[in-house]
Amino acid sequence: MIFKHKLLPEKWNNEILTLADFEAFCAADGVLVREVPAESAGCYLHMEGVPVIFLRSNLRGLNKLRVALHELGHHWLHVPGADNSGKRSYCNRYGHLSKAEHEAKVIETCGVLPLPIFRTSEPAEIADLYGYPRELIQFRERVFRYYNF
Repeated sequence: MIFKHKLLPEKWNNEILTLADFEAFCAADGVLVREVPAESAGCYLHMEGVPVIFLRSNLRGLNKLRVALHELGHHWLHVPGADNSGKRSYCNRYGHLSKAEHEAKVIETCGVLPLPIFRTSEPAEIADLYGYPRELIQFRERVFRYYNF
């Protein structure tokens, strides 16, 4: 993965991130966050040069955190339009995983299931303790095997 962001925050992949962490990261990076009624769960784009993350207003709990971190992952990793695709936004529709969507999902997953917890707990324990869905834990296993973090 190529990171456009200077450095990922130290908490990422070391502690379970919260919505307060997400908000602090966005504030530090000058990213506006707006909650709106929308079809898409989340969207990252630049409006007149300002990075903006839109979150669907009815998201709650873990789902909201995952979408928020996913969109923040686009901010940290991708500049809209930089891949010469002409794409000016990244909107989360959880369909086909392009390279950019895969990378943002890695940011999301390691944000809610960081390495120290992943390395010291069995998948069933993680599911029981944190209520994480099986697909999240399985994806985290693939991230560890592929990237070794």
